[in-house]
Amino acid sequence: MRVHDSALYPGPPDAVVAVLTDPTFVAERARASGALEQSCDVTDVDGTTVVTSRLVVGTDQLPDVARRVVGSSTIVRSTESWRPASAAGGRTGTLALEVQGAPARLEADLTLTPVPEGSRYDLDGTLTVRVPLFGAAVERAVEPLLMNLLRSHADLLRRRLV
Repeated sequence: MRVHDSALYPGPPDAVVAVLTDPTFVAERARASGALEQSCDVTDVDGTTVVTSRLVVGTDQLPDVARRVVGSSTIVRSTESWRPASAAGGRTGTLALEVQGAPARLEADLTLTPVPEGSRYDLDGTLTVRVPLFGAAVERAVEPLLMNLLRSHADLLRRRLV
């Protein structure tokens, strides 16, 4: 299933990336998402900033068929990478989310573009749940949860940037 999200942030792309890759913000975002546990590691790989996170999350908002597969909690591994700024000041990156013990994955391209208001953030990706007979139904059920989560993260980031 294709997913898209966009948001405007009150700061230039470099300032947005600085917050997104700050371990304190990553922990705050995890707590705001209801994570039961979290850890993160921020590294630089040839100028690309990579944030690797591990979250233990409850599954109470997932459809019954998904909870039967993963149980009452599961581990979500996330890798978010941001490349150096372009000549125009924009930033591009990638996001990969994988649910341990379940055939669920989000892979997305990320773009931060300078705009007069600050930055425009775009996420374009694919949400895949590989469960025979039920995969498409689970994708449709998970997609609004994912979009709500992304929007709550965007609100948190906006408050941090102001």
